[in-house]
Parts: sequence; structure tokens; C-alpha cells
Amino acid sequence: MEFALIITEVVMPTDLNLNPVNWNTLVAVAEVALLVHILVDIKRNRSDMRQRQRSERLQFYAYFWNRFDRLLDDFPLRVFEPDFTLDEAEDKEALMVNMRSYFNLCAQEYFMYRQGVIEEEIWHNWEVGLIHCMKLPAFREAYFKLNAMSAYREFHDWLSTKVDMDSPSVEADGVPVESIRS
Repeated sequence: MEFALIITEVVMPTDLNLNPVNWNTLVAVAEVALLVHILVDIKRNRSDMRQRQRSERLQFYAYFWNRFDRLLDDFPLRVFEPDFTLDEAEDKEALMVNMRSYFNLCAQEYFMYRQGVIEEEIWHNWEVGLIHCMKLPAFREAYFKLNAMSAYREFHDWLSTKVDMDSPSVEADGVPVESIRS
């Protein structure tokens, strides 16, 4: 019995003067603490999300850069020279397959740019390279032989605003007619 009195005195001391709990204040303090915790989590999540998006964007670009690099590796060395023609290719069929892959890649880049997936600065660099390539006889000839304009109509319509796409016009001496539009 003595043990029970000691326990009762420890658990519920009789000499303490406890005031009633103000539950509204306690709830308000808990709500503020919860709100601070939520705001800290939101900030941390935003930072993590930005890092993840940046990482995904870099992986996305790396994927296209790798595809483009593989295409470049498979092109003949002289393909970017103004006097190179498709007839000079050792393996014309392989070159045409690579040209189709190049135009397909360009169309994909264009569509992703239009959807806002590709940033303006990156698209601008791609656009400059594409327009340069379309000035070269081998690329123009391949574009028309592959009938690429029918497969990528919206891309072709856009490209037609940048380059004269009526025909693969070549002057008598084999040098391409300047057909870039301002």
C-alpha cells in the first residue's frame, strides 16, 4: 500500500498547482510548427526538382548529341564540302540512310522545339547548322531524292521559310545557287 502512495505522489503530485491547458494556443503553436516544416519541405523539393529537371534536360540533350555524333561518324569526310555530290559516295545507299536519319533527327528537334522541350539557344544552334547543310548540294539532293518533304510536312514548311526548297537548284558549274532566305 505504501508503494501505491509513492507512485501516486510521483505520477500525480498533490502540491502542484496546474493551470488548465489552453488548447487553442497549443493548436496554434503546432499549426505554425507544421507550416514551417511544410514550407521548408517545399523549398527543398523545389530545389531537388530543379536539379532533377536540369539533369534530365542534360541527359535528353546528350541523347541527341550522341545520335548526331554517330551520324557524323558515318558520313563521308567530304560530305560538308561544297563540291561534294552524292555520286562521289563510296556507299551511296549507306549515305542515303544516314541522310534520312539526319533529316529525321532535324524534324524531331524541330517538333520538340515547337513543343517547348528544346531551349531557344540550343534550337538556334541546330537551325544554323541545318540551314548550312541545306546549302550543300549533297544534302539538298538527298532531301529531294528521299522525298523528305512529304514525310515531315510541318518541318518542310518551316524549312521552306528558311531555305528555297523549290528544287535542288545547281548552277552549270556544279556550285549550288545561293538560296538562303533572310
